[in-house]
Amino acid sequence: MKNIESLSIRARVAYGTLCLEKALNNHHHDDKNEAWQFVLDKFWLFTNIEYVDEWLYIISKIMPDSILDDDFNEESGITLEEHKRLKKLYKSTPQFIFDIMEGIFNCGRRHLYSAVTPHSPETVEFIKSIKKIMSSNKIEMPKLGDLKKYSINEHQGWGTTFERKDLFKIEAK
Repeated sequence: MKNIESLSIRARVAYGTLCLEKALNNHHHDDKNEAWQFVLDKFWLFTNIEYVDEWLYIISKIMPDSILDDDFNEESGITLEEHKRLKKLYKSTPQFIFDIMEGIFNCGRRHLYSAVTPHSPETVEFIKSIKKIMSSNKIEMPKLGDLKKYSINEHQGWGTTFERKDLFKIEAK
C-alpha cells in the first residue's frame, strides 16, 4: 500500500474508478454502454472539479441506493430518463460493483469537510477494500502508471487536477 499512500486523494479516487472500469469490462458490463458511461463520467469529475464538495452532491444522486430506493425527484440533478436508465441498469448489476462504487464514493468524500490527515490512512483503507473485492472476483488490478505523479504532498493532500485522458497520453517518438 506504500504506493497508494503517496497518491493524492484525487489520484486515489481515479484509481478506484479505474478499478470500476476493469470490473465492468471483466464482467461483461460494457463500460461503453451509455448508462455506464454516464456513471463513469460522473466519477471521473472528481479528478478535475474545482470544488470537490460539488462532486459529493453530483455522485450521491446517482449512487445505487439513491436510484433503487428513491423515486425520481426533479431536483436530483438528473433527468427522469437518466433515472429510469440507471434504475434498469442497477437492477441487473451484481452487488460487488455497487461495493466498488461505494468504496470510491467514501474515498472521495472522506476529507471533504476536514483537513487531509497525513497520508490519509482512511482513504487507503477504502482502496484496500476495493482491491479485496477485485481479488475475490478475480479481476486484475489496474496499474498505477501516471497516477504516481499526483502526490499526496500537493494541494493539502488533494493533489493537482487532471482528467482521465491525461493518464493515457502517448508520447510522440
